[in-house]
Amino acid sequence: MSKDKYNVRILTGIRPTTENQYGEPFIHSRYYELIHQNVDSKLYMVTFTYSRYVQLLYQFLRGKAFNNVECLNHSTDPYISLGLTSGLLDQVLYHLFPRYQLKKRAYHLGLQMDIQKNTILHVHWAYPHGYYGVQIAKKFGVPCVITAHGSDIHTFPKHNRYTQKLTVDAIEQADMAIFVSHSLLNDAKELGYSGNNSVIIPNGLDLSYFKPMTRDLAQKKTGWTQTRKFVVGFVGNFRSVKGVDRIPNIFKNIQKKVSNVEFIMVGNGELEPILRDECKQANLQVTFVGRVRYDMVANWMNLFDVMILPSRNESWGCVVVEAYSCGIPVVASEVGGIPEVMCGAGHLVPDGEYFDERFSEIVCSVLLENNNIDKERLREIASEYTWERCVSNEREIYKICLNKKSNLGEDERS
Repeated sequence: MSKDKYNVRILTGIRPTTENQYGEPFIHSRYYELIHQNVDSKLYMVTFTYSRYVQLLYQFLRGKAFNNVECLNHSTDPYISLGLTSGLLDQVLYHLFPRYQLKKRAYHLGLQMDIQKNTILHVHWAYPHGYYGVQIAKKFGVPCVITAHGSDIHTFPKHNRYTQKLTVDAIEQADMAIFVSHSLLNDAKELGYSGNNSVIIPNGLDLSYFKPMTRDLAQKKTGWTQTRKFVVGFVGNFRSVKGVDRIPNIFKNIQKKVSNVEFIMVGNGELEPILRDECKQANLQVTFVGRVRYDMVANWMNLFDVMILPSRNESWGCVVVEAYSCGIPVVASEVGGIPEVMCGAGHLVPDGEYFDERFSEIVCSVLLENNNIDKERLREIASEYTWERCVSNEREIYKICLNKKSNLGEDERS
């Protein structure tokens, strides 16, 4: 089927918000690449408005103020908002009859979307958005593709048996379920997923942003001034799953062996106050940059001699190929999809006893052998993971799904 005979409607709840104004680039980067490949596409985001009674109940049960995160509609980000309202009765019914409420929400979402007979519905995030997607697709008789990205499989379903069951239901009912790594697919199978409709397509990166530059140019672009010989950096959310609580100890151990070193932390999150306090108490020279725009991340990466990723779980680890694309070596935990993305060129540290000490030892060895790093090899690996290739692979999946729908329709008519 030629590219002008179908359109793509992307549905997600991952979006720019007041807390994270740059959203998740792997959603809108796909959208822009689809447009670049001349595919008629629209990008929808699900938004909730909670009643005052829901907010008060949350505050009573959790003992803290309700954080009503608002979405941002940047002129440069083409998100079309799909609004849902949730009152106290809706929340009660959701917990008592989750399937009924999810189908009700899906019905209201579908009414707000531009879905035609030649539409492919591509949902990002397995639950609840994937569940919405399969219900909407059934209503309109169109194919539904779900991409699972990480926590929607390896974390959230393990906290609630209904979430687990409905997550599996969603990806089983999809015409195709895309996983960003083999590791994430295996996590889904552990939940009870058959894997019969699965395919692996990793996230991509923009090589026009992530490229090597001189240290002087990186300092000029960031406004940061290097004061010591070596720089060790981290890029990501300040959350336990990313292993950021391990970082102060790792930094301390590095400084014991390589005294002429300083550190950069790019990102933010719930653990930032603790990190700042522990680094200050240990007398570490750490620059906390905060969250930066996607197109600015490479400027900071190019200041690093090595990037660290001490995660406890990681579905894919796109930050690894972003660092590779800048020619920056990576030391990371041997967990989740990280070994897949490292492609044998990085330095993996198995989890377990004395992890911080073992991790820091490898970082030190990379720092002291910096001249032996094959930066061209790192760039070569990264070049395999472009958004152009990612979207082209997804378009092949769209064609398969549309052909199956077409053949099924012919069988039903005969």
